[in-house]
Amino acid sequence: MKLFTIYGLVVPVFLICNYLLIPYIFKSLISVHLYQKYTVYSVYLAAITTGLILWFLGKRINGKILRTYINQRTGKESKIKPNHHFLFIKIQYWPFVLLAWVVYSVLFKVDTILITKYLL
Repeated sequence: MKLFTIYGLVVPVFLICNYLLIPYIFKSLISVHLYQKYTVYSVYLAAITTGLILWFLGKRINGKILRTYINQRTGKESKIKPNHHFLFIKIQYWPFVLLAWVVYSVLFKVDTILITKYLL
C-alpha cells in the first residue's frame, strides 16, 4: 500500500506554503512588538487555514467520478473515484488532525515558536 498518492501530496505542499506565507502576512498587519508577543497565533492560523483549504479540496475530489463500468454478467454499474491520501489519511480528514494539533498545543502550551524560528 502506498504512503501517499499524487493528490495526497497537496497536504504537505499547502501546509508548508501556509506556514511560510501566513506569518509574513501576520507580521505585515500588526506591529513588531505585537508580532513577537503573538507569533504563536500565526502558526495556529496557518494550521486552521490549511485545514479549511484541505477540507474543501478533499470534498471536491470526492465528488469526481473517473470512470463508470458496467459488469456484463450482472449488469451492475460500478463507479471508480479518485484515491487521495497522505500517510493513509484522506485529504478531507487532515483538518481534524491539524485541529487536534492546535488544541493540543494550546492546552499543553507546546512551544511552536521553534517552528516559526526555523521557517522564518
